[in-house]
Amino acid sequence: MTAATTLPGLLEAIASRRPRGVAFRQKRLGIWREVTWREYAEHVRAVALALDELGVRAGDRVAVFADNGPHWLYADLGIQSLGASSVGVYAALDAEAAAAAIARSGSRIVFCGDQEQVDKLLEQPGEEPGLERLIVFDVKGLHTPEYAEVPLQPFTELAARGQALLAERPTRFAELCAARGPGEVATVAFTSGTTGPVRGYLLGQGGEVALARLVAAGIDLAERDVAYSLLPLAHATARLYDAYAPLVAGSSLSFAESLETVPLDIAEAAPTVIVATPRLLERVRGDVELRIGRAGRFKRGSYHWALRTLDSTLDARLAARRGATPGAWLARRLVAGFVKRQAGLGRVRYAGIGGSFLAPDSLRWCWALGVPCREQYGQVETGGIVTTQRGEQDFGSAGAAVDPAVELRLDGEELLVRGPGLAVGALDGSPVVDGDGWYRTGDLARMDASGRVVPIGRRAHVLTTASGQEVSPAEIESALKASPYVRSAMVLAAERPFVAAVIELNEGAVADWARRRGVSVSTYAALAADTQVLQLLEDEVRAAGERLPSEHRVLAFRILPEPLRDELTPTGKIRRAVVERRYAGLIDEMYEEHALKRRTVEVADA
Repeated sequence: MTAATTLPGLLEAIASRRPRGVAFRQKRLGIWREVTWREYAEHVRAVALALDELGVRAGDRVAVFADNGPHWLYADLGIQSLGASSVGVYAALDAEAAAAAIARSGSRIVFCGDQEQVDKLLEQPGEEPGLERLIVFDVKGLHTPEYAEVPLQPFTELAARGQALLAERPTRFAELCAARGPGEVATVAFTSGTTGPVRGYLLGQGGEVALARLVAAGIDLAERDVAYSLLPLAHATARLYDAYAPLVAGSSLSFAESLETVPLDIAEAAPTVIVATPRLLERVRGDVELRIGRAGRFKRGSYHWALRTLDSTLDARLAARRGATPGAWLARRLVAGFVKRQAGLGRVRYAGIGGSFLAPDSLRWCWALGVPCREQYGQVETGGIVTTQRGEQDFGSAGAAVDPAVELRLDGEELLVRGPGLAVGALDGSPVVDGDGWYRTGDLARMDASGRVVPIGRRAHVLTTASGQEVSPAEIESALKASPYVRSAMVLAAERPFVAAVIELNEGAVADWARRRGVSVSTYAALAADTQVLQLLEDEVRAAGERLPSEHRVLAFRILPEPLRDELTPTGKIRRAVVERRYAGLIDEMYEEHALKRRTVEVADA
């Protein structure tokens, strides 16, 4: 039997091999509902034939603008079955950004999740020349008169037409699949936009299939494994791990009922594999420590004893000393196991960190408890993955290449990548690789003799102070986020006299700290304005500075008056330009106040 060379081909193969195996589990109205591989394939065939009738052809692009769920993937592979490419658009994007991305892709048809996404596109009609049809998964709220002239079609209607076409033309889908090949574009994926407008890159069928095989083999993905969908499926890494690697291994994927029910649903789903953002795992840690802070004296004492014991054991393992002791065994069985089960991580054997890097303190916390977190490095242009940690021996790095087929080298400090998953083009037509097939990542890094990569930061993010000192903010921000009271931090230094930062509080941890000290506060804004909280953060910033070179220490900071929301990309990265623009007054005031204090000290000394 010829090995499949496209993603729809992988689906057909796994549906033939394991027709009754579970592909998806999704919670609806409190009940977990299963979709088999055979049902998955039938949905994809129906979508493909319905789109075929609508005139979608090889080389076309069709956008998917929706929250995660099985329908997202029915559309994704249905589009690809025609030789068209699916354009993943983050559901959380604002109206302007979403409409602009879809317009740049040239999509004439868009799959929308619900009324929210439809309304976003209707807010920006000028951005959508030639948009012919919006196919909507959930049409609730779209039957009112204001939508009468909008070219809407319920997904159920499209799927029903596809099913009818399957009966009328039973050989058509096989003909379409036979025409597919590894040289076609599978998807269009967009960058996160941390340094400017998002850019779209074309990921090929051959590259995506190759990466899916590498990932499935690299993490030993098997039929018994259950993944849990946390990252947006528009993200290249999410689709690779959650959607495409299972096409190779036959594992299943669980979806939450809603964003609000994720903590409860993940505990019920008991996944073995997850890929999550640092913000989510830091939130898990914060929730655990918040509950421990409210627990009785015995439980608090047990938790802190276990964590000290397991942390010491981790140090011993990292130093290649014997780490197993009776105390460590007891701490792992009685405390760590309970904590992991409560957080829904009790069965997790691979927890990939996607989007950015987890603060070292939080990574140690996960490893001490036995949650096998793996820092990963990748970009959209590389198909979503380049390196991953193999285990605790890679602490302090992003690990080595995910497979020998992925080659790495440094040009000065810039990391270059060559391998099967690189983008085959860009929406704007710009070249992705050089004549020898190397992609310049734009990321500064170090690499040791074992091939382990230590990212330093984006070249575009390197800041130059007014005195000419170059500062890479990633290392400083990581040191600041090591504090349990800091959720996010953004370093400032460009054209400024010294390094400063704006900080987002970890509201739960700070609120718990405040309550234990009798500080009566109830909101994030009240915490941010409290003088005792300010002193707490001053101490934390000072402690972070002790782990940094003197020229990289933060000399002034401000607590953001509200949590970051639309200042974040869909994967939790800070949009630096947006933050600088929105809080320009706060930032200028911080620098002016520090300069005034410095002049006052100089006058006093004189």
